[in-house]
Amino acid sequence: MSHTDYKNARPSLAYRLLIGAGCMALLSGCAGAHLPDAASSDGQLYAARCGACHSPAHPKRHKAASWPRMVELMEMRMAERGHPPLTDRERETILGYLSRNGR
Repeated sequence: MSHTDYKNARPSLAYRLLIGAGCMALLSGCAGAHLPDAASSDGQLYAARCGACHSPAHPKRHKAASWPRMVELMEMRMAERGHPPLTDRERETILGYLSRNGR
């Protein structure tokens, strides 16, 4: 292969998939990485319920006052996808966790 061939060569599909998977792993790891009080029952509930569809967002991603609306939106998505709804107690616990640890 000449120098020109290398410059014009397109990465193989396997290579592109490998790079894409690595990027996704890094991004998903960042979203849920280092949750505050992750070992607490509140942190575990948040990670379990909100991590059922996606990596749980770090609470500082939003202001504490914004989390109730975000949880409401996620509850609508949960219903659309057939996931069991949050109980009143779960919602209260998750919102308390997010409010304590939000910006």
